[in-house]
Amino acid sequence: QVMAEITLDLDTTKIELKTKIANIDLRKYSRDTAYAEKEIGGYLDFDLLLQGHLNEIQKVWGEGVLTLRKAQLLEVPVLLDIINFISLERQSAFDTGEIKFRISDAKVQIRSVEFKNNNIIIKGKGKIKFNKELDLKLTFEIKGYLEVWGVSPLYRYLKRTFTVLKVGGTLDKPEISLKILPYVIEYFQSDD
Repeated sequence: QVMAEITLDLDTTKIELKTKIANIDLRKYSRDTAYAEKEIGGYLDFDLLLQGHLNEIQKVWGEGVLTLRKAQLLEVPVLLDIINFISLERQSAFDTGEIKFRISDAKVQIRSVEFKNNNIIIKGKGKIKFNKELDLKLTFEIKGYLEVWGVSPLYRYLKRTFTVLKVGGTLDKPEISLKILPYVIEYFQSDD
């Protein structure tokens, strides 16, 4: 289901687009894309408001929300690299997700992002430039198995201390690193 309202002034190239897309079947959509051989499934809902001038892409402004449900997202470059980085089993496909974003100054500002499944929740924010450069900061929470091993208090401490992932690079080749928070660095630099 797609609903769209487009206003275009041909003299000034000013455009306004309001669109709402609901229940897009990702498995059917991906058949005709570069992801045709990947494990992708689920449903996509997408709301977008976009305004600006077609000849001034730097000044295009917009905001929107992308929601995924009943999904099977694993082999999408950034998500797959995160799963590999934190050494989760490859069966850990994400089944729900939501991205709230704003578009301005030739970038997509991710106001909030959340992907989850039964084992992990990834949350964060950041930006993606129109040239595909990434600058994301994400936290993750692994549920369940750590408590079986009796390390829950240690896990909670480490989660607060070390679990900020910095995602740079590009959409096609993301680079993921662990960001150590300032008070951890101060602790190891102290003379005590």
